[in-house]
Parts: sequence; C-alpha cells; structure tokens
Amino acid sequence: MTVHSFFVTAPRGLVDVLAQELRTLGARVVRTEPGGCRVRGPLSFGYRICLWSRVANRVLLHLADLAVPDADALYEGVRAIAWEEHLSPDGTLAVDYLGVRAAVDHDRFGMQRVKDAIVDRFRDRTGRRPSVDPKRPDLRINAFARGGGCSVAIDLGGESLHRRGYRREHGAAPLKENLAAGLLQWGGWPQVAAGGGAFVDPMAGAATLAIEAAWMADDVAPGLRRSQWGFSAWHGHDAAAWAEVRREALERAVAGTRSPRVEIQAYDGDADIVRLARTNIARAGLSDRILLDVRPLRQWKPGDAPPQGLLALNPPYGERLGDKADLRGLYGRLGRTLLRCFPDWRALVLTSDDALRHAVGLVPEQTLAVDNGPLPCTVLRYTLPPSLETASGPALASSPTKAGAEAGAGPEAQAKPRPEAQAKPAPSPVPPRLSEADRHEVAPFVNRLRKGLRTRERWAEREGVTCFRLYDADVPEFNVAIDRYERWLHVQEYEAPSRVDPERAARRIDLVIASLPELTGVDPEHVVLKRRRRQRGREQYRPLALTGHRMQVKEGGHRFWVNLHDYLDTGLFLDHRTTRRWIEQRARGKRFLNLFAYTGSATVHAMAGGAEASTTVDLSNTYLDWAQANLELNGLEPGARHRLVRADVRRFLEEDRGTYDLVFLDPPTTSTSKKMEERFEVGRDHVALIEATMARVVPGGELLFSTNSRRFVLDARVSERWAVEDLTFDSLPPDFRREPPIHRLWRITARGG
Repeated sequence: MTVHSFFVTAPRGLVDVLAQELRTLGARVVRTEPGGCRVRGPLSFGYRICLWSRVANRVLLHLADLAVPDADALYEGVRAIAWEEHLSPDGTLAVDYLGVRAAVDHDRFGMQRVKDAIVDRFRDRTGRRPSVDPKRPDLRINAFARGGGCSVAIDLGGESLHRRGYRREHGAAPLKENLAAGLLQWGGWPQVAAGGGAFVDPMAGAATLAIEAAWMADDVAPGLRRSQWGFSAWHGHDAAAWAEVRREALERAVAGTRSPRVEIQAYDGDADIVRLARTNIARAGLSDRILLDVRPLRQWKPGDAPPQGLLALNPPYGERLGDKADLRGLYGRLGRTLLRCFPDWRALVLTSDDALRHAVGLVPEQTLAVDNGPLPCTVLRYTLPPSLETASGPALASSPTKAGAEAGAGPEAQAKPRPEAQAKPAPSPVPPRLSEADRHEVAPFVNRLRKGLRTRERWAEREGVTCFRLYDADVPEFNVAIDRYERWLHVQEYEAPSRVDPERAARRIDLVIASLPELTGVDPEHVVLKRRRRQRGREQYRPLALTGHRMQVKEGGHRFWVNLHDYLDTGLFLDHRTTRRWIEQRARGKRFLNLFAYTGSATVHAMAGGAEASTTVDLSNTYLDWAQANLELNGLEPGARHRLVRADVRRFLEEDRGTYDLVFLDPPTTSTSKKMEERFEVGRDHVALIEATMARVVPGGELLFSTNSRRFVLDARVSERWAVEDLTFDSLPPDFRREPPIHRLWRITARGG
C-alpha cells in the first residue's frame, strides 16, 4: 500500500482544531505548520479527509520538492515531473502558485512558468497539450515556493472544501462553512450535542452555523452532497477506495437519522433573510431537521430556550463607517439576552470590532483570532451563569436607553434637556457577568475605582461639575481612562506596549467594561469604548463613525454639544475646564482670539464673560459648525463682532490685521492636513507661531499658550523675548492632576505688561 504525504490547509486560527479533527479521522502523526497540518497515509485517507473534514480548506497530495534558485529552475523542475501519469493531454488544468520570500515571488509569473512547464512537456511528448480551465479543471495543481524551494502538489478537492454545495445566496458578512464548523468544534458543540444539549442561532443569516451544527450532531459528512472533486478525472484516482469511503459515510448518515436528535434552532429578525436561510436549509436536506422562524432578538424571554446547549451567532459587524455605533445597542441587548434567557449555556460570538466586542458586556472565558474572508475577527467563548436566583457578584444595569438627547435624536429634539437628565439610575438585579476568577483578576481596578469614586463624585457635586475624569490608568494593568459625561461613560483604552499579550490586554478591558455598570450605576448601553493609539497630525480629529449622535452637557453654567461616538475626542476637552473658567473671568470688555479653536468651547466662555469681540479660527468646517451650534445653544450669536473664521492659523496670522487683548492658542502636536500649506510640528514651529500671535496682542494683553505634547520643551527664545509664567499646575483641575501632566499651559505677555 502506497503511503502519501498530504498537506491540509485551514483558516487562520483553526490549525489546532484541524489537527485534532485529523487525529479523530485516523491520523497517527499530525505535524502542524503555518497554514495547516501535514499528515501521511494511504490514498483512502486523503479521500476521507476530503469527505469528512469540516475545517479544512484544501487537501494537497504531495508530488515533489524542487530546488528553485531562479525561474528557469522552477520551469525545469516542474517539467521533469511525469505529468502524463496524472492528466490526459486532452484534459484541462489550473495552477495555483504562491511565493513567500522566494526566488520567484511574483505569483502570476510563477503560475505562468509552472503552467508552461507542464504543457510544454505534453507538447514535446504527444504533440498535444492540456488547456487551462481556472474554474473546473480536471487537475488543479498547487505550487508553494518559500526561500529556494518549491513544493508541488495535486489539490484533491479541486476547489475549497468550504463549498459544501448548499449555499448559493448569503447576506452581509457571510460566514464560510468551514469557519463556522471550526468555531463549533472549538466551542465544544460535539460534546454539548453528545450530552443532549440544543443549538440556537438567534441571528441566523444564511443559516450556515445551524446547518453545520445539524450535520455535526447527526454524523453527516460535510462533503457528502458534493458531486465534483479534484480527483475525479485524475489518472491516479482509486474509484474503489473512494466508493468505500463514501459508502461508509452514507451508512453513518442514515444511522444518524435513527439516533435521538438534539434540537437545532435558527432565528432572524428579518423575514427576507429567513427566506434565504430556508432555501439553504432545503438544499442541505435539513428542512425537517432545523426549526427556523422570524424572531427578533428583543422577543427572547426567560424560559424560551431549552435547558442547556450552545448558542452561536455571527452578528452584524458594522463595517461601514456609520454602522458601528448604531450596533452598540444591539450588542448590549445580546449580552442581556444571553444572561436572562440562556442560563447555564455556552455561547460563541464572532465579531470584527473591539468596541462591539466590549458592548456585549460579558467577559469571555477564551477568545480565538480568525479571519472571516478579508476581515480579521475574534471569536468570544462564554460560559453563562446558571440562573438569576443563584447568581451573585457585579451586575449589569439594564434600564432602557432614553429618547431625545441621550438616544442620538437630532438637535431639534435635543434643544431642551429634560429634568431627569441628572438622575442616577440604580443598577438592576440581573445575573452576574464575572466568575470568581474574573472578580479576583479585576479586583485591583474595582477597588481603586470604588475608592476614588466617592471622593470624585463628592467633589463634582460640590463644584457643580457634571463631566469629569473618574480614572486614568491608576492601576497600570488596567490601562484605560474613564470620563463621566453626566449619564454616560467615555472609556479610552490606551494602546498596550508590544510586550503585553494583546489577548490578555483585551481580556482586562472586558473585565473593566463588565464592572462599570454596577460600580457607577450607568446603563451599559451608555458606556462608549474607544482605543487610543499614537496619533499623527490631526488624526485624533478624524471620524471613527458618522452617527451624528450628539447630546448636551453642562459646564460652568453653560451647555455644550458633545459626541462620544464619532471621534476619538468628544468635542469638550475636560482637562481645560479651569483654563476656560480663567478665560471667562478675564474676557470682560476685551477682544478675544481663539486659535485652533476646535469646537469653540473657549469662545463660549469668553462671550459669556462679556468679551467685546471674538474671533474663532479653525481649518475644519465641521468644528466651526460645531462651535456655532455651541454658541447658539447658549444664546450667543456670531456676527460682525464675533467671527467664526475658517483658515490655516499661520496664514490667518500673516494676513489678519486685527489686534487682541486675550488669546488662547492650543495647537495640535503635529498636523499634516491637506488643507494646510505645510506640515506643522509644535516642537519645531511654536516659536514662530508664538511670535506671529504676539504681534497681534496689544500692550497689556496676554496669550495663553497650551500644548498636550508630552515631550514638549518651551524654547528659551520665548522666555528671552517675553514674560512667561508657567500656569500648568494651577490649570489642571483635581481630576487631571497626575504626572506627566495631560497638558502644559503658559501665560505670555510683553515684558513690563
């Protein structure tokens, strides 16, 4: 009996799952490699993998290893293989070539050289040559080159094994069949089904997960319904061995129909999607096996689910820019539904977005990084607590999202804040989200936040402050900043150093998000998570989403629009609260200039303080419109004496002939905006910028210059020319006093002024 070498490929993240599956299929030795597993066995074993592997992409039967220092060596090595033993000269072929740091690393050129070598051999020996059929060839040849070598193989499947034949239509973000099956295996579905547990997919889409779960539970080979294989026209095909492998699979499928069957349920809230899923289920031969119905997630109630089982779903990702914030409510509802309606179940959730991942509000016991087509995704695996009555520990507040300003309604609906806007909801009694081990791991963060929360909230109430920082990486392992915007929490995750395991860092964020509702009394749907990475130029001002979700908050007796979802920053820099108060106290009767004005909050304070005139300069129409909305919100009207100017600040200072008594200058660290004539760097350019600004300041006037660049050093030439007073410490409100300071602030005046 001839023993062959097979390389079986798998989706990213599922190589270990494939290795275990191959052992189950009979492999004695499995060698895992990047991209798949290498095994040995008779040809019948290769057939068995093709028919039975639920995870594999391709089964490659190894033919030769070639030394390929250059393209000519590749051609000669492939030509030396006895292709007439594998293919008829009148047949068809296709070549897949991949070069990784190889002598021939251009894939299309490599494919061409392999094809030329094969057809030239046939032409020289027979006078005829095979033709190329990239879609359904008689023989698909795989060549993989790395370094100075190249492995040549025959693809026994002919096309990717994820194509089971039942799915011809699909919705958005379709889940490949073998990825779905791999997730179910990783999530323990075979063990759950063996124990009599049910399967539920509440967002079924194309019903891929439900179909794969049913076939797995009923012992149906995933390749049983395929009619076309890569070995069908191959000269080395052993029809008798294939017939025996297939006969066994048919017998097992029949036996599966006679065994006790576990429940397989699939639902979706969209009737059109359910019709699509019904077609796929029928093609899979499972119309009488899978319970399928229209059912939105919100309709699930306690007691609806079977006693135990596995829930798995591939919810919407919101890959379009404006979708993600809209989906936060859906993911939050999913977390609450899991807790209330699926006690003692296991759950798998696939997502491509960290913010949506954390919006679920549950802490996964394990995660797995995979790719769903071109999208890098994470699979979250949960073990849900037994029941409401037996649960204890941190809880999830579940009050419904309010309408109007807090639910993203337009400015008209938000103009008048309701009296209940400051009410603090009590957490609702629902099952816990953290195990004992989770609570132990998150305890340093919980204890630190709880300790500081009492002091911070008493201070905020005494000072009339409604937007303030609660926590700023006070425990290094929990590297987040948490700001309270009235009834909302804005959580910024600082990017972890490269030495920190990203999965461990992500788990700690899960623990933070799961703890916050119970600690603060904030509705979990009002917790917004963002990841703060090192930014270049004005990247922090670029949109993350386009929800238009604005709400009003108070500061110092004034109101401001903030947007917690669409940008890295919110529209109101809380660390400059004291600076804005100083501006208001200094502004009476003065001409005020606000440079790099952002959303104009300093202008609001200046005008409210009685500024005689004001000029607000920014390059962004978006932020100037925001500034105007802030002014109008406070009954302040821009006009001839209070101007909003769209301009590059440096060009404005060159061309403007006005003079000013009070200037606030808060430039970005760097800016490479296409609207600017040249790149700006505060460390390099601040002397020229201050000089141009001071040329517009009248005798006795003052400039407040600020930067949040951590590495900034004020050039000595500034102190040599003007009187400089460092106000940094006094400008930092109590909730932002830490080292290094979040911003630096100087008062600059003419000497003797």
